Amino acid sequence: MFLKLVKTLWKPLLVLSGFIIAAIFNRSILGSLGRETVAIYQAVMPYAIGMGLWASAAWLLDNIIRLLVWEPLGRRVKVPKLVQDIVSIIVYSSAITGIVGSVFGKSVGAFLTAGGAIGIVVGLALRNLIVDLFIGIALNFERPFEIGQFVKMTNGPSGQVTEINWRTTRIVDSSGDMIIVPNNRIGDAVITNFSRPEPASALEVVVCLDAAVPPSRALRVLNAAALAQCGTHRCLDKPEPYAQVRAITNHGVEYGVVYYIDSNKAGPAWSRHLILVSVLEQLHQAGIGIAVPKQDVFHSPMPQRIFDTRTNEDRVTLLSRVELFAGLTADERQHLSNVMQERLFKSGTPLIKEGDAGESMFILFEGLLDVFASTPDSAEPIRVARLKVGTFFGEMSMLTGEPRSATVKAACDSVVFEISRQHMATLIEQRPQIATTLTESIAQRRAAAAAARSNATRAPFDDQRNFVQQTVGRILKFFGINNTKA
Repeated sequence: MFLKLVKTLWKPLLVLSGFIIAAIFNRSILGSLGRETVAIYQAVMPYAIGMGLWASAAWLLDNIIRLLVWEPLGRRVKVPKLVQDIVSIIVYSSAITGIVGSVFGKSVGAFLTAGGAIGIVVGLALRNLIVDLFIGIALNFERPFEIGQFVKMTNGPSGQVTEINWRTTRIVDSSGDMIIVPNNRIGDAVITNFSRPEPASALEVVVCLDAAVPPSRALRVLNAAALAQCGTHRCLDKPEPYAQVRAITNHGVEYGVVYYIDSNKAGPAWSRHLILVSVLEQLHQAGIGIAVPKQDVFHSPMPQRIFDTRTNEDRVTLLSRVELFAGLTADERQHLSNVMQERLFKSGTPLIKEGDAGESMFILFEGLLDVFASTPDSAEPIRVARLKVGTFFGEMSMLTGEPRSATVKAACDSVVFEISRQHMATLIEQRPQIATTLTESIAQRRAAAAAARSNATRAPFDDQRNFVQQTVGRILKFFGINNTKA
């Protein structure tokens, strides 16, 4: 930096130093000259030295501004040449004013009046441009936001900042459109910067549910919805999301689902979409509807808004949504709905443990479950999957007697329905073909999961058929049923 300063400023410094020396030793120089030369010198040199001092000082100041102001700013944002030229004109105009007043002893009033009148005319003509430029300067010095950060402006756009220059700021919104905002609009706006003071930014979506939904149940479902999207590049798992009661209204109870995003990687719009989709999925599986205005007049039977798991009709409806039981008859689902047990597991409680014998299977009704499995590379079991509502698990242990293949824990307070081996045995004994129906459903789920892991379009048909044949034989043998009846 020092070498660059010397290289840039040595010429104006040398010239200024020469004029300063000439001004100091002016009398000594006069003594060494003849009378005629002295007369000429006295008439010309004071003006020359004065003009040289002002001009060389302006030249030095202009170079200092370029070196210490424009170049550092230019590394962050392109500085318009117009701005640099305006500042240079101001510096040299000040030098000319100094020459008129101090060297020639003339009044600078008329000079300044004329310059002021011209400045007013130019300023009025370029008012918006000048305002944009000065606010652009303020933005580049204050840095309320930077390129790549997500911002929201009152009465203005929201999105990711892609460019900041002296006149405009460019923002890409959630639709992918570029919005060019004049800097004077930003100067009057209240700006929310999602990336400061920390990259982790808290956002909230509000859901209004009917007052008949117990708060404990609503919070359980909404917490599971938020957790289901955590750990992705859109939503963070730390800090952990949570649901809370916000208000009681004429329509119902408002719940806020608070979640966190890394504002340096993702904007609020897409993460909000993912959270709302997850909320709707959880509410649908739980049979909970969004609250509707109570002043609505229904000319048909009132639509059911909330599933009541104490009623057999609602239990049958829930079973019909489970893929495993899609091939059962209505009477068979009716039988299972009568005998299955509803169980509540607190957050962190294991439902099944890897290696244990299994006597039952489970259907996740509300909440979220984590699946842990042992691997050769880790001393502790690692999380391999998350189960969302409507998912069934533990079916192979119940149907074939094989040990549990993984540990399943409640990621938050969760409600499951448990179907025991004894209850299923009754159906299989009455209709052994059920073993084939259940196994085909299991095979399809396994094939879809395997295809997703390998980015394939579908699993080989022969593998599915072999799995079904082998598993059906194991089920019938486990339940003591002749294979020829299936």
